[in-house]
Amino acid sequence: IPQTALQSYNELAWFDGVGDYVDMGISANSDLGLTTTFTVSCWAIASQSTTATYLFNFWQDSANGLGVKMHGTNIQVYDDMTSNDTAVYSTAIIAGVWHHIVLSVDSSDMTLYVDGQSIGTGTDMTESLAAATYDLYIGSRNDTPQLTHEGAITETSIFNSALTEAQVQELYNDGKALDATTHSASSNLKGYWRNNGLSTWTDLKGSNNGTPTSVT
Repeated sequence: IPQTALQSYNELAWFDGVGDYVDMGISANSDLGLTTTFTVSCWAIASQSTTATYLFNFWQDSANGLGVKMHGTNIQVYDDMTSNDTAVYSTAIIAGVWHHIVLSVDSSDMTLYVDGQSIGTGTDMTESLAAATYDLYIGSRNDTPQLTHEGAITETSIFNSALTEAQVQELYNDGKALDATTHSASSNLKGYWRNNGLSTWTDLKGSNNGTPTSVT
């Protein structure tokens, strides 16, 4: 896997797996207009590969959430919005290596991409963010926090469309993180955040800035 040359950073927040997260302070539906069709993308590196940790999660309460986790050598999509389903896709997730993770949801189907390649499609999950207020967290399940990430996460972007495989590969950009505002689907880009260290994670597309908590 070619290692990405990420954007130039003066700081890069590190999640140590103990109480770390970034609260985006937004509702996925009312603030971003997401319903049944959307895409979430990020670059992530894990310092270990044994414990389940959230990269990002849309969270409503103890019974509702949709998120993506690194879990051992697997990437896991957790869907508890309607049917408490969990989809696990086995792939080569390596500790200490940057990976590009994309979850593309189109009505009842979801496709998970790792490093520009589809590693699985779930067809039995009915996704909807319209029923309630789902808040976005990066690096944790929620703000309790739970299952916090150990490593780093950056280049998180959200589109209100389901990116195709070709569009995902465009975002992957042969292993060099693409500026999401220059993507061919940028008209559907609703939020875009780079890891800004301990400072506010500025929304480079809109006005929904993220607040880092307990990161180093």
